Amino acid sequence: MLNISKNSLALVGEFLVLANLSAKGHIATLTLGHTKSIDILLTNPTTGKLFKVEVKTTTNGISRSRQFGSNIEWRMDEKHEKIIDKDLFYCFVQVEDGKIDNPRFFIVPSSKVANFIIEDEKYWRSIPRKKEVKYTPMRLFRIGVDEASRGLRAGDYDNRWDYFDK
Repeated sequence: MLNISKNSLALVGEFLVLANLSAKGHIATLTLGHTKSIDILLTNPTTGKLFKVEVKTTTNGISRSRQFGSNIEWRMDEKHEKIIDKDLFYCFVQVEDGKIDNPRFFIVPSSKVANFIIEDEKYWRSIPRKKEVKYTPMRLFRIGVDEASRGLRAGDYDNRWDYFDK
């Protein structure tokens, strides 16, 4: 298990994504926090197209609940509901139990992320409860690992490096 800070975990995810992009022939660089909501800038050398990548990393395994099914989850913020850019993609990295030699990557367009977070928050607030839920800006993004999950389907976004081939 990785026993590192949240910031170091974020860097682990960013470097794993950067390594994969570079291995696929893309020109990619880390922004090192100098560009808001963008961790990696990349160019496809064949098409000359520029892409922006935001990396989110988790060490959690599969979360199971009656309301949401079986999912891999990443913490997000309400600000992600409004971030939509046709050239921005999120790369959700799972290094389950800190096994950095076998990470999973889910590449999702920013519009899909924003729409999912909005709809999922509405669903979560609609669940009947005995006590009122206090407002929080925290959101969860979910990748569903079975048919009963509310998350986006893992198979649709697993290793979708081809988004950057356009």
